[in-house]
Amino acid sequence: MKIKKDKKVQSPPPKLTRAQERYDDIAMVPIYIAALAWFVATYFRISPALRPEYGDEGQRISWYVTAVFLIDVLIRFILDPDKRHFLRRNWFLIVCIVVPVLRIFVVISAIRRIRRDRNAITKMVFLYALYGVLFVITIGAALVLGAEIDGTGSIRSYGDAVWWSLETVTTVGYGDFTPVTVLGRVMAGVIMFSGAAAVGALTAAVASRFIKNSNESAAQAPQAPQIPPATSDDLQQSIATLTAQIQELNRRLEREGE
Repeated sequence: MKIKKDKKVQSPPPKLTRAQERYDDIAMVPIYIAALAWFVATYFRISPALRPEYGDEGQRISWYVTAVFLIDVLIRFILDPDKRHFLRRNWFLIVCIVVPVLRIFVVISAIRRIRRDRNAITKMVFLYALYGVLFVITIGAALVLGAEIDGTGSIRSYGDAVWWSLETVTTVGYGDFTPVTVLGRVMAGVIMFSGAAAVGALTAAVASRFIKNSNESAAQAPQAPQIPPATSDDLQQSIATLTAQIQELNRRLEREGE
């Protein structure tokens, strides 16, 4: 007679400690920026137009980003109270750091770390909008540079491209840097529409945050006690009392005058 073995029930993931939640709040944006830097570095190394001038720089940036990711994993390991199962729960993230091709999942992981909290919906919208703005500026600048570096325009370096992209998404448009190639202008059009939408969402999230804080401060302020409205009988009694007091004052003034 065969005895069926009980299936192991998978325990739910451990709840984050206060220190882990605090580190998540601090590190989510820097880790996302590091992931974007890896995207840019990879484009520097694989783009035929940029490889001769930016290939070595892309390799250096890639090593710096790898160091940042490893430090992040080390800090998470130190803060994790269940260190024995840390590798089992985070093995795929470590593989993504070691294998550069899989680092796209690091970006996804950074986005998913935004806690889904109904009470923090404004914060979620702000972070998503911030991520969108950073993505448009950094990746858009790299793509435009790849199209413009061999052209006759004024965008000759990644710094120029980032400055132009920042001017474009914020609708400032100084005109000191402009794309001149067909591909560069097509990419510029995409950046204009997507960047304007991302900046608009970011501005709305910031304004909503200020309004929410103002409403919370007004709700916490002590309210003055409400005085019930006076009835007609109360008003007549008050008038009679004032009339009696005035008559008493008149009698006293008359006696003093005599």
